[in-house]
Amino acid sequence: MILFVVVYGADAILTLLYRKYIGESITEAHRHHLYQKFVDVKKIPHLVVAAGYAIAQLCVNTLVWYTYKYPFEIQLFVFISVVSVLIVTYVLLFNWMKIKTENLES
Repeated sequence: MILFVVVYGADAILTLLYRKYIGESITEAHRHHLYQKFVDVKKIPHLVVAAGYAIAQLCVNTLVWYTYKYPFEIQLFVFISVVSVLIVTYVLLFNWMKIKTENLES
């Protein structure tokens, strides 16, 4: 069931971990979520970013739908694979956005 919200959950959890890493308070307002970077740095419209997140989540949901009757080991592999891909994608995109932000400030 966790995979049905994994795209949004991964962004939230990884943003919290990043804020802890850089020493920011997790209770204060911030602009560190990946979707905020797409809107603020890349100037992509909110609806386009939201649609991208929705499509990514739909892909994950489709994968879950087709594998939920498989043995537990396969489901676990799918879970670990999806989470790993999302973490790697998040880190790569976040670092790319961070570089873009630093170039804009220079």
